[in-house]
This record gives sequence, structure tokens and C-alpha cells, in this order.
Amino acid sequence: MHAITEIHPESVLNAIRSSSSHPTKLKNLELIHTICTEFKSQGSKDFSLKTVGETVESRGGLKVKALWNVQSADYRKLIEAWQAYAGGPKLRETAKVGAADNLTRSITDPAMRIVVEKLVRERNALLAEVNILKSQSQVVINKRPLAVRNNTSSTSNDGMTLEVSTGPKLSTLEREALEHSISSELWSSESWQEEKNGRVVKSLGEGRTRTIFKPGFVTAVKTILSLK
Repeated sequence: MHAITEIHPESVLNAIRSSSSHPTKLKNLELIHTICTEFKSQGSKDFSLKTVGETVESRGGLKVKALWNVQSADYRKLIEAWQAYAGGPKLRETAKVGAADNLTRSITDPAMRIVVEKLVRERNALLAEVNILKSQSQVVINKRPLAVRNNTSSTSNDGMTLEVSTGPKLSTLEREALEHSISSELWSSESWQEEKNGRVVKSLGEGRTRTIFKPGFVTAVKTILSLK
């Protein structure tokens, strides 16, 4: 029996690679893909696990017997995709190793099956994220600038809390008062001056000063005034 596909195994490799991060696994996948590419260019239709595995092992990859392990399912899928692309007989070994998901197993095209499996995994991951969000007792959106958000954000014990706010609402009187506190007119009349880090001091003469507002005062007022 033959399982034939026109989908290039490169798409299968990419699908597997996108969900794999272990360097050794990625190295073995690339080696298997390279060897199968060579087999195809030579006109071979023998993509049995034994034939491919022996070549992989001879080039420093995983052992032949390891291809039958449960952990080697992705390797077998890639080899099966190459077998189908080359038009060779369906691999008997793949039917003997493990039980595949009924939905994807019904897809006869091995290359299409691995692509669908990837989509199913992504769907399941998204559903899991949605369920986590649904379990949160309180979800609020915080639209405030980062400088304000960092000082006022909070997390409840029974869920995720993101505070909703567009920033402090100042009355006209409050805004004018803050603007006056850093105005040149006030500072000139009081002999105040700004030092580094937003510190405000009063000149006492002969190089001596007295602190009026601690470091950060000027920058804090300017930040508040810049918020809408």
C-alpha cells in the first residue's frame, strides 16, 4: 500500500521544529531531513526506519533502535513524510508504534497530518489560555503611563487585577498650584534653585543652601502635569 503526497517534507520539518527547542532533537531532525533528501535525489523509495536509521547512526546521529521509542514520534513522522513524498510503500513500523489521535490519524496524507496536528496543538494551547483568563475573578485594563502604573498596580489573591485609569484628574485650581510650585517667579522671589535629581534648595549665601523639597520633587510635579 502506498501513501503519496505532493506536500514537501520541508513543511513537516518546519512544523515539528516550531514546537521543538532541544538542540539535540533539532540536530537529529536536520540530519534525518538531509539523509532523506539524499535518498530522494538518488531515486530510492526505501525509507524504512531501519534503512534511514542506520545511515543516521553512521553519521553520528541517534541510534537505529531509538527510532522505535515513544520519544521519537517526531522523527518517524518526518521519515514517513519523506516516504510519502517519494512514493514508496507505506511504513509498517509507524502503525506499530503508539496510538495516534483519532482525528489526525484518519488523515492518510502523512505530511498533511503533521501540519494538522500542529494546528490542533496551537488550538488546544489557545483554549487553555482562554480558560485561565475565564478563571480570573477580576480583569481590569490599566491605560496609565508606565511611570504611574508601576507605583499603583496591584494583584488580588483570587485573580489578576489590572487597574483602569487614564491618570490623575486635576482640577484647574490644583493644576495651577502645581505649576506655581515650579515656576521661575516663585523660585526667584524665594531664592530657590533646582539641583540635580529634582531637588529644590534655598540659597543662604556664601555657598550655603537649605533643602526645600527633596530629590525627585521637580520631576514628579512635571510628570503629573504632563498626564492628560
